[in-house]
Amino acid sequence: MRANRTHIARGLLFLCLGLLALLVGVAVATIEIMLHSGESSVDCAAPPPFVRPRSPEQSVFNAYVLYVGRTDPKYAMLRGQRFGPWAVAYVKHRYWGLPWWKSTVVVLAPGWFQQGGTYFVDGKQWWGFWKFLPLIYTGPCNRTRLLNDAVVDTRVLNQGPPRDSVRIIGRTYRRKPGGIYDPAPGIRVEIGGPAGLSEVSSDADAVYDLKSLPPGHYSIRIEHPDRRDNEEGSHDRTLSPGEVWGRDVYSQ
Repeated sequence: MRANRTHIARGLLFLCLGLLALLVGVAVATIEIMLHSGESSVDCAAPPPFVRPRSPEQSVFNAYVLYVGRTDPKYAMLRGQRFGPWAVAYVKHRYWGLPWWKSTVVVLAPGWFQQGGTYFVDGKQWWGFWKFLPLIYTGPCNRTRLLNDAVVDTRVLNQGPPRDSVRIIGRTYRRKPGGIYDPAPGIRVEIGGPAGLSEVSSDADAVYDLKSLPPGHYSIRIEHPDRRDNEEGSHDRTLSPGEVWGRDVYSQ
């Protein structure tokens, strides 16, 4: 009897693994068709940090990239890493939005993913028939990024929303030679609001963070802004109790 139960358990396990492999295979084929037909990511400003689901379709989680597809061999040789517009990833931590059949292995697209990288994923479930496949739409205009770069997101989600106040949080960057932007601590950020002007310097993680602020209209400014700073997100917003807002700022 015990041996029969063991065989049944193994059979069910192999059946589940086979179904998962089939779903991933169909998802990968679907992604390839869509990418060949012109579906691609578009550069745009990321939305502000969030502490609650922005829509019923939103899925937020951390995932390790097992494989990336459609890599450019020349680019991969120059960088020493594999990058591609879609990825098969293992879900390591869930915040919200993933049904049970997408809670282990998912296919992420479109975007720009590094094989072996761990990502903070701010995606959406695909629509129509594809919502039953382990597909997560990751572009454009969301906060998907390498987990090491998602300091603001993980800090906000782990600490939760403010109760009766508002919070303003973001990251500061400085341009290096070659047009590369790196996180830069110690940059002064000016926050204008109903209580007047407040100044805060970004910490060792290049994060500026003001908590327990009164609700009202706020603006964000820095000294010597870089040209990119005018292209990334809104500079002001009216906040209600419990809201979190912020934007990445870029300095020369």
